[in-house]
Amino acid sequence: LAGLLVWIGQGGPGKILWPVTIALVFSCLTGASMITNDSGFIIPKLALIIGDLALAITLSFGVAVWARAWTEKRT
Repeated sequence: LAGLLVWIGQGGPGKILWPVTIALVFSCLTGASMITNDSGFIIPKLALIIGDLALAITLSFGVAVWARAWTEKRT
């Protein structure tokens, strides 16, 4: 998340990165439900599914950036 926000702040492709940043935050918020607790806090199933989709979006973006870095010729 910090890396994405720094990239946006440095003038990177900001409009493209905001949905990825939002997806990352949502996946982090819903991923915390995997940890059991005594208070019985339960996130609705739809939120967990959306969180998993957001995680898939975030991971896909990371793989795409990694693949582009390996295949792009530096000049």
